[in-house]
Amino acid sequence: MADSTKTTRSSKRKRTQVSYSADDYFDSLDMEGNGTATPTDIAPDAATFDTTSDNNDDDDEPEDGEFTRKGKGKAPPKKKVKIAPQSKKRKPKEQKPFRFLELPAELRDEIYDLCLTEPDGLLLVSKRRGARKTVARGSVTTQTGTHYHGKYRSGGYRGWRRYYYGNEDRPETTNFGSRSRRFVPALLAVNKQMREEGSSRLYKQEIALEDTTALFNFIATIGDHNRQMVSNLTIKGWGQGRGKADAHNTAAFAMLSVCKNIQTLHMDCSLQAHRDPADLADTFYRAAHFFLEALVDAKGDVDAAVDVIQLAEWHFDKTRVTPPTLQSAASGSAVEYKPVTEVEKQFQDELRKLLVARCRLD
Repeated sequence: MADSTKTTRSSKRKRTQVSYSADDYFDSLDMEGNGTATPTDIAPDAATFDTTSDNNDDDDEPEDGEFTRKGKGKAPPKKKVKIAPQSKKRKPKEQKPFRFLELPAELRDEIYDLCLTEPDGLLLVSKRRGARKTVARGSVTTQTGTHYHGKYRSGGYRGWRRYYYGNEDRPETTNFGSRSRRFVPALLAVNKQMREEGSSRLYKQEIALEDTTALFNFIATIGDHNRQMVSNLTIKGWGQGRGKADAHNTAAFAMLSVCKNIQTLHMDCSLQAHRDPADLADTFYRAAHFFLEALVDAKGDVDAAVDVIQLAEWHFDKTRVTPPTLQSAASGSAVEYKPVTEVEKQFQDELRKLLVARCRLD
């Protein structure tokens, strides 16, 4: 029997070599005959088999640093992440109330001026909030032409005026109502003391209103306490015509009759295009007679009541009315116009006569 051993291929894994020569030995015995093999006849290397490789699977695991078939090494142990303890929520810092009333009186007055006054004058316009009519700070555009002065009104430039007066009848527009600072009237609603200290700053300043409708809404909104502090008012628009707008004029001045401490009422708008002093006085008296009569009762003097009313210089400047074609007579001499102050005095005299006549009837 040949004692030769075949060379077998081993796996790439590192394990003990296994010999299968016993199989060849038993095959040779079968070919020689029916001989019986004894355990002593078996080759010693075929009698015993190394089974450690089958029972011990620890050799299959790669050692540290050794690469497997996939080319990856053993993963390093994961580091445990330290979880920081949750920080307690910080309590909000308690803010102490601002002691406004503990400030000096001079400093409080300066704060009232910054919050409640407008350097260029406060201009109020009509506004609707929900179902209520009120006023709010705004702006208005005025126009000044040959036949109209006051709040801008839409409408085409009539051809006959352009033909008759030329380019001199084109109105000049101006914007009023700049917002140079923030306006905080809600400051007066904090407490009673602040209302008493700041109300005079708000209502005694010069207040302009876009028209007589805004005047009505303003007086109706501020209440009786504040009405007694209203001092200086300027009206930028007059209700033109004989309809609803004219009715607003009468209603606004009837509401204004409760403001008995008013010092100046400046009408910076044209009154129905009238320029004659007598017509101006009659038009204004018909719309404001309730206010004028209440003013006479409050001041006790007709002259003092008349001095409160101030009309814009536009009403008394006759040079803006006469067309250029009629400014000179046939002889070539220029038309002489009365000074503005003289025409204004005529208006005051006519208004005084109407008031005196009414007082005599009473």
